[in-house]
Amino acid sequence: MKKGKIISHLLQVLEERKASIEKDLIAIEESKNNDTKSSMGDKYETSREMAQAELNKLQERKGQLLQQIHQLQLIDPNSEHTSIGLGSIVTTSFHQLFVGVPFGKFHFNNNTWMGISLHSPIGKALEGKKPGETFTFNNQVTQILSVN
Repeated sequence: MKKGKIISHLLQVLEERKASIEKDLIAIEESKNNDTKSSMGDKYETSREMAQAELNKLQERKGQLLQQIHQLQLIDPNSEHTSIGLGSIVTTSFHQLFVGVPFGKFHFNNNTWMGISLHSPIGKALEGKKPGETFTFNNQVTQILSVN
């Protein structure tokens, strides 16, 4: 089923991103720990503060990725939707959307998709809508062609 393949594709990309972040975290931690205090104490402290700020930013991003992975794992790939909700595949007159996580644009089976969250502005505009209905987003009226 297409939904299961989309979920697998997104999980793979998110796992790759997570692995990359973990590699960067290890490199920064090692660099931070290998710094030896020189006679220029202020320079050393500034360097450590910058490394710590980068560590914090990467750890926050890793946490977001873990949340996205968890959210995708909760979606039943065999679920059928008659109205738009978590896990829906939506075809509109302009886009193909996967309602699950705020992934943004991605390519799957030679098509461009958008991964969106129900908490996003477009997700809120779509939630509960059915095929044939329209919604307005960014002053553009869009028709929902299909929901699965």
